[in-house]
Amino acid sequence: MASTQAEYAARAKIGPDPELERRRRQRSMVFALLSAAYFMSFVQRVALSVVAADLAEELHIGTVELGLMSSAFFVAYAATQPAVGILSDLFGPMIVVPCCLCLGMIGTWMFAVSRSMVTAFAGRILIGAGLSGIFIPGVKVITMLYDADRFASVNGLFLALGNAGAVLGTAPMAWLASAAGWRGSFAIIGVLLSILTVLCWVVSRAWRPQPTDRAPGNAAQTGCPTPRCGRERGAARTLATLRMFLHDRNLWLVSLFMFARYGSQTAFQGLWGIPHIMSIYRVGRQQAAAAVMMIGLGYIVNAPLVGWLADRLSRRTGDAFRARRSILACATGAYALTWIPIIFLPGRLSMGPLYGMLFVMGLGASSGGLGFAIVKDQYPPEVAGSATSAVNIMSIIGASAIPPVVGVLIHKASQAGVGVRVAYGLSLWPCLVAGVCAWLAAMLLTSGSVPTKGQTRLVEPVGSRKFSNINAIRQDVLH
Repeated sequence: MASTQAEYAARAKIGPDPELERRRRQRSMVFALLSAAYFMSFVQRVALSVVAADLAEELHIGTVELGLMSSAFFVAYAATQPAVGILSDLFGPMIVVPCCLCLGMIGTWMFAVSRSMVTAFAGRILIGAGLSGIFIPGVKVITMLYDADRFASVNGLFLALGNAGAVLGTAPMAWLASAAGWRGSFAIIGVLLSILTVLCWVVSRAWRPQPTDRAPGNAAQTGCPTPRCGRERGAARTLATLRMFLHDRNLWLVSLFMFARYGSQTAFQGLWGIPHIMSIYRVGRQQAAAAVMMIGLGYIVNAPLVGWLADRLSRRTGDAFRARRSILACATGAYALTWIPIIFLPGRLSMGPLYGMLFVMGLGASSGGLGFAIVKDQYPPEVAGSATSAVNIMSIIGASAIPPVVGVLIHKASQAGVGVRVAYGLSLWPCLVAGVCAWLAAMLLTSGSVPTKGQTRLVEPVGSRKFSNINAIRQDVLH
């Protein structure tokens, strides 16, 4: 006993391990760079709406062309998500990120110097395709760097920092466009993306994940220490991965959740919310935008708290899945309820309660990161990037599909001659349906396939016989 105490005392005198401290600083730098890149991705999502009037006037385009240009970002983003996940698994996430940032940088510069609709449209496609390579690699890096019982907290912070771009990319972007013009503002974004590209490339060449970067309890999730073993899987592993995805009930449910929740959120926050409030409440654009901004603020405030709470409950109960699903279902239920007064009581709430209700909507929407945590823990690290990519692509498809449906309903209601309140109120019913579907999907998630307390288990999910062979398919992926 005395010798053991002497050893502890000797270790205490030595102080912290310099190598471990260096790796921790490097980990923080990697996380900061990925968060900055994800932040810029959200800035690009909303930047077009800020400069739409100037863009339409200079390029001589109408609202239809502007709508197509806006959707080009999300279509390109969704189309490249499968490739991003596969490339992250094969070559490593920190190789994919700077390459994708370079593509987004090229698209931004192309858009800034465009003199025609075709060039601007091509630039938006490159921006969407390039910036699609941030989130999935970022989640994979978080998985590699942090313990399993901290994943939800760190991922929640990552999502919050990214969504800050959607909030700060409105008013500051409007001021920047007024001062430097829409071309100058996008040129500045291009400069920032250029700097991020270089920094990420330098870090990617210097950083390699080490087993000591994580806690010992997370060793099962480290997978391959280098991207080489991922490349060795080849075409056979890719086919086995696709089979595994098709037979995974939870993956389908989380994908439905992401499609419905993010699609309905984007329909209001990203397109129809401001016209809705301006038409019903008879307020100016700035006041309407401030109200819609409450959704983003709620998301930013609550996303880290939701992750922290999920991790805390997971450590206390020893069941990560139940902790995450419970919080996900409760938050999504609150999100779905906020659509009821918007649809059935249009204009009945004063602006103060409306601000509060939209803030609650953001609080409920912020739990979406838990869906990625649930999916990530079901798969071996070699295919975790592909799994989260499959889920993320469904959220982008939802963002591309639901807003146009609402727009068609508003157009038909206006042609029918109904009042503004009825037109905007009733036309948003797809968002309520989507919110309820997202809540049901969260409730139907089954236990038994998510690891607890940092240990990875690949077990059969509860469900019908259709999903009974998933363990055998997973073995094909692992071997």
